[in-house]
Amino acid sequence: MTQNTYLIAIGLIFTACALNGCSIPVVGALTFNHLMTATSALTTAMTGKGVGDIALDKMTGRDCRMIEGTFRSDREVCEISGSPATAHDFKGLSSVLAYLEKEVAPGESGQSGTEIPFKIERTSGN
Repeated sequence: MTQNTYLIAIGLIFTACALNGCSIPVVGALTFNHLMTATSALTTAMTGKGVGDIALDKMTGRDCRMIEGTFRSDREVCEISGSPATAHDFKGLSSVLAYLEKEVAPGESGQSGTEIPFKIERTSGN
């Protein structure tokens, strides 16, 4: 068996455990489902994809998003990466942070890329 086959088998086992409601104790009172839920919530917040979406990505080689594919009529669950249908997908907080980290072009006043491009001035109460 190839390494890819092993990864697919492991992914299917974890997916089956997550979907059937197993409560395998992992650490103390934390069960496998608690850890999967926390992991999925974290990955969804950061990347816009849950653990299942990421597993489908790896198995199909496409950009898979179950929620986007279910609720948007112009998008299938799995699309070719970079296709027009994926342009409006929620990319998570990591895309917001990447946008905020982009350098601002220096303005006429010689602003560096890390400065806020506007000035806040205090006014006196008089």
